[in-house]
Amino acid sequence: MLVDVPSLSKPTGSTCAQNASVVPTGSRRGKIVELARNGRTPKELAEEFEPTQTTISGWPKQADRDEKTSSDGPTTGGREEIRWLRKKLRQLQQEQDILAKATAQSQEGDRRRPAQIFRFIDLS
Repeated sequence: MLVDVPSLSKPTGSTCAQNASVVPTGSRRGKIVELARNGRTPKELAEEFEPTQTTISGWPKQADRDEKTSSDGPTTGGREEIRWLRKKLRQLQQEQDILAKATAQSQEGDRRRPAQIFRFIDLS
């Protein structure tokens, strides 16, 4: 069954390279997922719409996770939380490294020159 959705089609003359950062969200993405579930291949959808074939092929799987019909990976909310936690971990590791370097400098005899220690921390 083929469903034509002209309002979602790429404008004539548009190329994926021009709009590589455009990723449909919300109802547009949902409609593309529905078309994929109704038998359209990711290749067909990629030719008609902006996202790449690889991007589109993952959307139905992610939609299944979000709808709790599949448990083979994290939901979109879970993925966002994991991304946030990884970012926070990197930040804390950087802070820990800075403090460790400042402690090492202070133990090497820089106690008489606190301005240098603070300058070192600002540069890190």
